[in-house]
Amino acid sequence: MRLFFFDYNKEGAGVSKDAPPKEGIALFGDIFAREFTTLIKLNLLFIVGCIPIITIGPAIGAMTSVTVKMVQDKPSDLLYDFKEAFKKNWKTAFLIWLFAIIFMVLLGKLLAFCITTEGVTYNIATSIIIIIGILFCIILMYIYPMSASINLSLRMIIKNSLLLSILYIKYSFITFILCIALIEASILFFPFTIPVILFFTFSFCSFLSSFCAWSGIKKYILKSEE
Repeated sequence: MRLFFFDYNKEGAGVSKDAPPKEGIALFGDIFAREFTTLIKLNLLFIVGCIPIITIGPAIGAMTSVTVKMVQDKPSDLLYDFKEAFKKNWKTAFLIWLFAIIFMVLLGKLLAFCITTEGVTYNIATSIIIIIGILFCIILMYIYPMSASINLSLRMIIKNSLLLSILYIKYSFITFILCIALIEASILFFPFTIPVILFFTFSFCSFLSSFCAWSGIKKYILKSEE
């Protein structure tokens, strides 16, 4: 029978204790495979946490707190950690979300105004606004993970997030593009992507952002504190 079926009672080769720790894509794939079912549950939990709409900010903060623990490879109880992070960090997470909404609305109005102009002014102003918008979104990728993992004032969190978004611009931009691509595809092919939105989109974007952000936080912020 072993000719046709695997012998699951036989011990595998295992991992050598002298093997170097995984990094980069290998580490990402290892954690993602291990936490895949948890990410599905987290996505559903996040959607529930966004009801009513006013709680979107705290729900993002709670979801990020869970995904940061994942990339730190810390043991986690999904429901307990989500609820605790929601209650503990709701004020900071809500203020971050409120600030982000106000900033993006103002940026959108400025872009709409620039569209009414013509010529060189339109091209330059539009390009600057788009760049500012992308940079702001990249900064947000660091703000939530940092607020979930380090006890700092909101001013220092924003300052450090700005610095990390510049220092890690290559990885940050790739992460931003991947998240935007997933969100755009989920919207573009709606309603066919309803299962993807319900079970995957939000938690995967959070996991991807937390993985990118934690690498910079660990390398620059934590070391500087030590």
